[in-house]
Amino acid sequence: DDITLGYLVDVKIDGPASDEWTITGSVDEIAARLIAFAGLGFTAFNLKVSGPDRDEQAERMAREVVPLVREGALAGKTQVL
Repeated sequence: DDITLGYLVDVKIDGPASDEWTITGSVDEIAARLIAFAGLGFTAFNLKVSGPDRDEQAERMAREVVPLVREGALAGKTQVL
């Protein structure tokens, strides 16, 4: 698969947004937002975790969010939010 359109996005699980561009929320909410971006044509994401607990955030993204995004995008669950 070729990367045709990538998106650099700040993310934070279960925390307040540091600005209007950061995607925050539960694991399911973040995955739904990223799946919606996939529906708009984005084929790659560079997830930039924010906050003082970056190592934990990165681990949770890899373990909990990314599999949901892959599953949702492959299943065509790309409803725009």
